[in-house]
Amino acid sequence: MSLFLLADEYFKLLDKVEKSKRRIILLCSLVLLSIVSIIDVITEVNDGKELVDKANKIIGQSDTLISQTNSIIVDLSKNIESVQQSNKSIVAIDSVLKGVRDTVSNQVEIIKSTAKKSAELIRLEEKKFMADQADIDVFTNEVRLINNSVDSTFFDIQFDFRNLGMRTATNIEFKGKVLLYNKILQDFQIQDFKGWYFSENLTSRTKGTIGKKLKWKKEEIITGNYYMIFIVKSFYQDLISKRKLSYTGHFLATDLKNEETKFNLTIDYEYAKGLNERLREKGLKEYSIDLNKD
Repeated sequence: MSLFLLADEYFKLLDKVEKSKRRIILLCSLVLLSIVSIIDVITEVNDGKELVDKANKIIGQSDTLISQTNSIIVDLSKNIESVQQSNKSIVAIDSVLKGVRDTVSNQVEIIKSTAKKSAELIRLEEKKFMADQADIDVFTNEVRLINNSVDSTFFDIQFDFRNLGMRTATNIEFKGKVLLYNKILQDFQIQDFKGWYFSENLTSRTKGTIGKKLKWKKEEIITGNYYMIFIVKSFYQDLISKRKLSYTGHFLATDLKNEETKFNLTIDYEYAKGLNERLREKGLKEYSIDLNKD
């Protein structure tokens, strides 16, 4: 309608129409304009109502969202308080656990120390137990030549043996060799002793005596150029531990007399070395002198 009125203003279109038609045209235009205006107003009203509905809906959603947010905030606050309480509980528990850890650590250290001391005590007890076992030995001054009680033209070789241990020795057996060594020929004759049993048990700090007749005449031994070597081996058992033990002794007499023949425990190294070679040659290696022994 605005365009039509502008065109009429500029081109004077209505002036060219008859008055009666001009009026009709204007009335029609006014009616059309009114109708368009009414439609426009109705459209705007409808749009406004829709906008209001949308706004109300948004407001309703906002209220719901705000309500949910408030609920979440409340729950979050509760959760935060719960977490804070849990944290306090955890701190308290951690403190208790630290105390327990420290206590357990101390107990572990005590147990370790006790175990170590117990192990050391057991080791010492085992060492003492071994040290207290039966221990048979023969001393140098306890090996001697004596006249045979039946035939005085022969010697007996006799020796005392002692149990130096703290426990009893049982199942005592001796075997040995007597070597009559010729200093000129550098060879020896052998007398063997086997199955030399001591029938009794030998308690701590007690001694026993055993003797055997020699096969050589007393005169032969005294007048000849001889050394006498006595090698004795003892086999016995500790009564408590049942451990089988042994002892070996070597004794040398360089001055053979009718009476008071003395045996020495210490044998010269070079002499012992030569003796060991001769013993090995004769299959008597087990009777060799231990040259590495102090």
